[in-house]
Amino acid sequence: MTKKKIFTFIVFVCGLILKLSNVYACSWCKNWNLKTWQGASQNDSVGDQKKIEEFLSKLKKVDNLKKGEEDNLFKEELEKYIFEEGTGVAGKKFYREYLLKYYPRAAVAEDYFYKMCPVALDAALSEIVDVLSRNEWFYYQNKPEGFKSGEYWEITLNQCYRYSSFLSSAMVNEKNKVVPKEGSSFHLGMHGFGVSGAKEGLLIPLLDYFNFHGKTSHFCFYAEYADRLVKMFNEGIGNFELAKVYKYNRFFQNSLEKLRGFSDCPMYEESAKTQKELIELLRHNLGFGIKAVPVR
Repeated sequence: MTKKKIFTFIVFVCGLILKLSNVYACSWCKNWNLKTWQGASQNDSVGDQKKIEEFLSKLKKVDNLKKGEEDNLFKEELEKYIFEEGTGVAGKKFYREYLLKYYPRAAVAEDYFYKMCPVALDAALSEIVDVLSRNEWFYYQNKPEGFKSGEYWEITLNQCYRYSSFLSSAMVNEKNKVVPKEGSSFHLGMHGFGVSGAKEGLLIPLLDYFNFHGKTSHFCFYAEYADRLVKMFNEGIGNFELAKVYKYNRFFQNSLEKLRGFSDCPMYEESAKTQKELIELLRHNLGFGIKAVPVR
């Protein structure tokens, strides 16, 4: 049996195993996507590496391959097959097919998100955070010349709010698909008002899935969002706008909850304490007296 035939056979077997074992592949990243409830690895890369070794073992039994160059060649081909559209490029694919072509909008991005598996979504979210944190101009125009971040700050903040709402409500079902929480506006849009959609089976919150599998894009997103909220909070303090201060403090507290477990969380906790003190001082200066602000 030639190398090409062996590799073709292995690819065929892989596809057959995916179908027979009810494993669902994502069109965005071609990830193996073992069902969430069947002990998926806490580290996806470790799980994928294990699959590579298992298939290599089967490959050796088929043709009794010699160790050395032939073995390495097949391993490289197999890794390429598994990772060619794998987690490492899922975000780049989202960048090529959406961020690069259009001016992104959170409402539109959600449509893409619901067609992704959690792994691909994690990568795509990383791409969005990268644009917002390092090249915000690219979110609105083709060239950095003439872009003034301050003019778009609140618009971007509203976009972040929409992304946050999605992350807070999205769920992962037994088929490893990202689905809207029943009762959400997106769910009602899909199934009609007052009509329940098809039974999704057991669901877990998307953020819980990310935390369990060691994903970090949501931490990066909420850190970016929190930084922007701090800026608007400080602006409200400087302008003596108590309503605005309360608004952004409330959003900040919500983001802080999502940052639990993040290495930089203590820094944001300190910021929360500072905000509480500033609110008390502002209330005093405005003649409202000092009143403790509950931390939600």
